[in-house]
Parts: sequence; C-alpha cells; structure tokens
Amino acid sequence: MFLSHSESAKATIVPSFNPAVNELHFKGITEGSKFAIVDMSGSVVFGSKTDASNSVDIHNLIPGYYVIRLVTPEHSAYILKFTKS
Repeated sequence: MFLSHSESAKATIVPSFNPAVNELHFKGITEGSKFAIVDMSGSVVFGSKTDASNSVDIHNLIPGYYVIRLVTPEHSAYILKFTKS
C-alpha cells in the first residue's frame, strides 16, 4: 500500500482509511510532516503539514482516487493511494 525511502521507516506508518470520507488519519507520522494530495491527472489538489491529531481534512475533495505524498521532519518519505468516497 505504500512506498518508503527506507525500510526501517516503512513499518512506522499506519494509515486508517480507504475508502475515506472526511479525514485521513495516520499513526506513526510526526507532527509537522509535509503532505501533498495528488489526483490521478498528477495535479496537486491540496498540501500542508500535519498537526498534532495526525489527520488530514479531505471533505472538500471530490470522490475519486488520489495519492498522498508524506515527508516527515526526519526526511522519511511515503506514497499512499486512497479512495475518497
């Protein structure tokens, strides 16, 4: 479900979504991680940093398939696919 630049970081991220409705929730992501949500045409539709709740509000996205790219302050990078319903 995800790709990582380092094998040790791979085990630390646990997404709790798919399909998602209003929010994406993560376990194992550091507060302040940068993220970008990309649609299937390759356009970045939303990006910011995670807060203390480690959730991302996606209620404004139209239903469809997306990719979220996450980069932690420790420079671990993840790419995850998800469906917005």
